[in-house]
Amino acid sequence: MDQISVFLGIESDRRASKSVDDQFASNYFMMLNALHRAQESGDSVSTLVLEAAQKRNFIQKHCELLQSAVEDNYALAKKFGAFSLAGDNLLRLESGRAPEISEGSFAGRDLVVGYQVSPVVAPELRYQIANISLMPDGGPAMIPAGLDTPAYNMLGRFQSAGLLSKSRRDELAELYLKAQ
Repeated sequence: MDQISVFLGIESDRRASKSVDDQFASNYFMMLNALHRAQESGDSVSTLVLEAAQKRNFIQKHCELLQSAVEDNYALAKKFGAFSLAGDNLLRLESGRAPEISEGSFAGRDLVVGYQVSPVVAPELRYQIANISLMPDGGPAMIPAGLDTPAYNMLGRFQSAGLLSKSRRDELAELYLKAQ
């Protein structure tokens, strides 16, 4: 759990540069690897993430949002074969590199870090783990320029978790509604 707690702490680093983006994604993949190893040993991914978030002293809504987001991404990574023993995915994850999708119609592509709410419209969410959405490399709207309906629906949860102020949430909601 300590290693997972350390990975959850990476979201507080909000400097914007290509190398920070790469390190953020790399740390996320290493966290997924640590969660996979823990699950293989009989631990619950959900419980580990929640306990690690609580150890970081995040507010409860933030802990729950992290738990849900990481759990969803872990399940997606599993569905895409990211933890498959075939190939070098486990080595890739351990070294912080994107795993290759081995299951489904995206087989052969890397599974990469994308966003629920685009950092183009909400840069303050760029390094928030709860905003990560794993997706196939080159997938639709890896960094969309606007807000789509699922992103709009997440704004309230980000506000409740303390990741967006009410005024910023309202500003982003207005942006979404004007585009409709």
